[in-house]
Order: sequence, then C-alpha cells, then structure tokens
Amino acid sequence: MAVFPVSVLLCVLLASMSAGQHLHVLYNMSSSVQCPLSSLLGKGVDVRGLHDHFALINAKESTLLHNSPFQDTCASSYVGSLAKNDTILTIFSNEPDTYTWYTQVQSCSSLLKGSWCGFDMCVVHLEQCAEQGVYSCLPASTRFVAMPGHAIQPPSSSHIIRRTTTSAVIETLVSQVSVQQLFEGLVHLTNIYTRQSQSTGAVEAAGFIEATFRKYGLPTRRYAFREGYSDNIVAEIRGRTNPQRIVIVGAHYDCRSETVSSVTNRAPGANDDGTGVAMLFELARILGNPEVRLPYTIQLAAFSGEEQGLFGSYAYADFVKENKADVVAMLQGDMLGYQSVPYLGLDFAVRYTTPDLTDYMDQISHMYVPDLATGTNNGCCSDQRPFFENGYITAKYGHAGGATSDPEYHKTGDVINRPDFSIELVRMITQAMLAGAATLADLQ
Repeated sequence: MAVFPVSVLLCVLLASMSAGQHLHVLYNMSSSVQCPLSSLLGKGVDVRGLHDHFALINAKESTLLHNSPFQDTCASSYVGSLAKNDTILTIFSNEPDTYTWYTQVQSCSSLLKGSWCGFDMCVVHLEQCAEQGVYSCLPASTRFVAMPGHAIQPPSSSHIIRRTTTSAVIETLVSQVSVQQLFEGLVHLTNIYTRQSQSTGAVEAAGFIEATFRKYGLPTRRYAFREGYSDNIVAEIRGRTNPQRIVIVGAHYDCRSETVSSVTNRAPGANDDGTGVAMLFELARILGNPEVRLPYTIQLAAFSGEEQGLFGSYAYADFVKENKADVVAMLQGDMLGYQSVPYLGLDFAVRYTTPDLTDYMDQISHMYVPDLATGTNNGCCSDQRPFFENGYITAKYGHAGGATSDPEYHKTGDVINRPDFSIELVRMITQAMLAGAATLADLQ
C-alpha cells in the first residue's frame, strides 16, 4: 500500500471544503488504546484510538458510511447533531499505535483507492504517531467529536403479532407469483445498457419502474435525493383498516460494472439487483389487486445510489424517520437469482438486521414456500442498513451463498442467460417475501 504524507492529504481535503464548513476529528473514548496524538493535533486534545473498532462518517450527508466490527456502537446516534455541510476526518487504529486516516474526498481517489461498498477513500498511515505537520494543516474551526462508547439498543420487534398457522388467503396470493412475469420485468431492465445511478439508463429505468407500478394501479412518488442521481421510486398499496401502519419492501434498481463510477460500461445488473425489482413488480401486481384488502399499508421502494453507498435508501430512511412514520418493518430483497449451491436456497443477512424478525420471516418462508431451503449469510450491505440504523426492524433476503458466490457480481456478465442463473429461485424467494410482507401487513 502506498503511503502519502498526511499533510498532503489534509491539504487536499481542506482545499475541497467550502467556506463555512468545519472539519471534525472523530475519536472514541471507550477504547483503552491510547496514543499521544494531541502532540500532533493541538494541546489539550484527548484522542484515544479505536484499535480495530472504527467508523467513517460523512456528515455532509448525515450518514454512517463505514463500520467494521464496531457495528453495535452508537456511531450514528450523534450524526444529527453535526451540521449537514460539515466534513469528518476519522482516526482509528488497526494495531496499537498505528493510525490510519480515512477521508471521503472524491478528488483524492486518484491518489489511492480503498474500497468498501464502492467507496473511494484516501488512506494515509500515521505509524506510531510519529508523523508531524498535521495540526498546521487544520483550520481554526476544527472540532473534536467524541464517539459514544455505548451500544445501540436493537430495535424491538415486540409489536409484531406472530402467526403460527398459514392463511388460506396468503397461500392463494403466493401461488400467483409468476415466472413469466418475473422474466418479462428482468428482460426489460437488463435490456437497458446500464442502470448505473448517474447514467441516462438509470433515468430510463426509473421511468419504467414508475410506469409499471402505475400500470398496476398504485399511486407512485419520486424522491430525489442527490444531484446527478436518478430518483428513488416508491409505490404504495394503502391499507384498509390501519393505513398509518407501514411495511416497507425494498430493492435497488441501480447496478454497476467492474468500475462503480462508469456511466458508459455495460452493466445489465440481472441478479444485482434486477431480481429484487422484479420481485417488487410481482408484489405490486398481486398485492395491489383491489380485491386484496391489506389492513396495513405496504410501500414498495425501488432505490437508486445503492452501489455508491446506499445513498438513496439513507435518504428515504431519513425521510421516513423525520416524518415519524409508523413503520412495522422493512424487508430488503437483493440478489435473488444465482444458484451457487445444489439446492434452491435463501440466505437471510445477519448484519444490520433484526434477529427476531429474521427468525420470524424464516418461519414464514417455511410455512408458505416449504421447498425453499433457508440459511444465513454475513455479507454486507444493502438498503436495509439505513432503516436499521434509524431504529426500524429489518430483514434482508438474498440467494444462498451470498453476493460473492455469483462470479458475475458487479460485472458486465450479470445477465439472465447464463449458467446457474435461476428464475425459479427468483420465483420462490419472491413468494417468501410476498408471504412475509402480507403477514406483517396483518393479512389473515
């Protein structure tokens, strides 16, 4: 790994900041590992390293971008107290007395690329805290922010009414999930040259998704969240008796090639995540039928900006929370169609999901789709994460083996017509998600 002088990195960072922005140095008070960084950053500053626990915050977007084994700490709870146009520089340690500075500065990506969920980051090591010249590059407005050391309390699922017997109504709806309908939606999506979030293809895809939801009679709204990105598209199946209670089912319609920023590379995104959008279409077609009388509201959310950092879902999760919506649960479907094992299998994610809800959705899957094997996967990350971090209970569905078991993951070869892409697996996971959403919406 190349190493660049920290003063160069900070100067690049500061040059990218507009007037009125503040640079925050984030540190953690719960770690026992200490290092005399105050000699670098200014007198009287108590900075303790995070050892192998760290977090990268982009306060400009008020979102938690990275969090490693430290995922249970309350790293995101204080973000709202920071100004939305502030920039954060994070200090953390992977080894005692060895510090790395991460900055989310796009202009630095030409220096050195690190990646997590597609982020471009600049990386500089401060070995044994011996690097000099840091403080001289910090502005007078520098703020030092202590990251809370207490753990996030997992959202409660006590409001969920658990059902242990099948519903004849839901069984009938599950049986209506159609391979042909799923396939037709996937063909249209993958025929778009690229659905990369900033491409004209993503705009075209958004229009197609909106038109499809409206074709099934659903009121549909667009939510712009970032300049240059295609909109989130959200359709609503309004509940009949308790419409204020909302079940959110999500998938992302953007995709990518080997280069996350390319708007010109071919990126068909069949499995990732055309399959999830096809699932949303089927839920719209079946549950949106006026004869289906859902007690609670179901929102079908097609997100953009997932590949660049869950940008669309972070924006929508924040919107939902700011409006104090009564969200029962959020279910995410991402990569539902690759059969990497000798059986048709569904993996539930264990990260940024609610264990009780996941167990219940697993039970529901076995009740309504008994031939679909289930397991768990520790992969990261998808659009359920922002909802989890905003205090909602979540479950995430994906094919067995996880994302990286698909050899065409984030490649131009992610098409329908290839070995081990299984439209039957998409059908069965769609059935499981429909059963889960209908059950959570109190359909009996």
